[in-house]
Amino acid sequence: MNRRAVWAVMGVVLVGALVIGSPRDGPVTDEARVRRIGADLRCPTCQGMSVAASEAPAAVGIREEIARRVADGRETDGQIKAYILSLYPNIGLRPETRGLGLVVWALPVLAVAVVVGGLAVVVRRRRRPRAAAALSDDDRLLVEQALRSP
Repeated sequence: MNRRAVWAVMGVVLVGALVIGSPRDGPVTDEARVRRIGADLRCPTCQGMSVAASEAPAAVGIREEIARRVADGRETDGQIKAYILSLYPNIGLRPETRGLGLVVWALPVLAVAVVVGGLAVVVRRRRRPRAAAALSDDDRLLVEQALRSP
């Protein structure tokens, strides 16, 4: 595959990802808000399940509290989530974007940058023509002697 074809395929994949991942327009229902907030919170009694997906009594109680606050209509999603996290500090499914949580977000980006940089160095070294080693007079003499002897 030539370079233009590779770039064209990458462009098509990027456009497709942007179209698929773009947010849908339209009003968000209260039920959708409750699910969205609950999806960012881990069930305190379940292993690896979100509050939105769990049917444990603790998760149901958290969902009911979220629904009550959403129906009240005075708080944003972030404020509701912050309130729930103040009650249950360790149930966030996504790390914060400040402090130690920033390290969790930055490490994968840093790792990718290091890998891409390393690959660039390797590719550059392989493309560079290698200079022929300079032969000393002694080396030339040895080669000439080896060629003369039968």
